[in-house]
Amino acid sequence: MRKNSGTTEVNNNYPATDSKSYRAAQKALKKDEEQTFKEGEIDSILPNRIG
Repeated sequence: MRKNSGTTEVNNNYPATDSKSYRAAQKALKKDEEQTFKEGEIDSILPNRIG
């Protein structure tokens, strides 16, 4: 099976994630809820009318 050329480029040009960095990202996403928006925060980045 042939790899996607974009994937190959990333794999060749960027370092692998170490376990310490992986755990820090996991904590930020799961425990610190960094993937969520606070109430009203999303309104500042969305256009006034959607659709």
